[in-house]
Amino acid sequence: MSTQVMGTVLRSGAAARSGARRVRLEHVVMAGAIVSLIILVVLPLLWLFYGSLRGEQGLSLDHFAEVLSGRLYVNALLNSLILGAWTGLFSLLIGLTLAWSVSRTDVPGKKFIQATATLSYLLPPFLTAIAFTYLFSPNAGLINVLMRDVLGLPWLTFNIFSMTGLVIVTVMHTFPFVYLLASSALQSVDRRRRSSAPRNCAPRLRLRHLWSRPRSCPERCLRSSTPLRCLARRRSSGFLAAS
Repeated sequence: MSTQVMGTVLRSGAAARSGARRVRLEHVVMAGAIVSLIILVVLPLLWLFYGSLRGEQGLSLDHFAEVLSGRLYVNALLNSLILGAWTGLFSLLIGLTLAWSVSRTDVPGKKFIQATATLSYLLPPFLTAIAFTYLFSPNAGLINVLMRDVLGLPWLTFNIFSMTGLVIVTVMHTFPFVYLLASSALQSVDRRRRSSAPRNCAPRLRLRHLWSRPRSCPERCLRSSTPLRCLARRRSSGFLAAS
């Protein structure tokens, strides 16, 4: 009986020592990151929320009523929504177009597009803002002064502090997110599956489905009035021999 108790004690001690040895460097780093996140993000947000509810006579919603009823705050909120909507739209258009062009076509300058998109992603946004301010400031911008005072073309001047200018400057730093994500996703798809879909009699709306099943022929082809043409296409593409 004493031998069993001693064995149990020894096993528990070994388990405790092994559990202590399991604390590795990545655990310490993860714990430090969580603590830093709580101190730098969570606590300031909680304090800000508490300050918004605190009034002169205790808890109150007067600050929220002032924000929702004040014209200045409402205009700022509408301008933020408009800026976000246009920025998101143009970021998707530019990023997806560039990603598809680089990944699926033989467009020239692929390395240049990749380098400029990555560089725009890495550069701090305030550098771009300062550069556009020096170039297109309404009164002292270099290009505006050139167009207005030197060339006599005031109608070609551009105000960078307008909503259009804000959208342009913001899009230059947001479209790389879309481009890098979409480009990596498109490059991860096997090109042979993409090229096999049209030869496998697939309609355009089912190309994505056939990427995961490149050897399957849709039932629409078998039920069509020209099944021999479908079989001829499959034979010419080598699917019959492969299957």
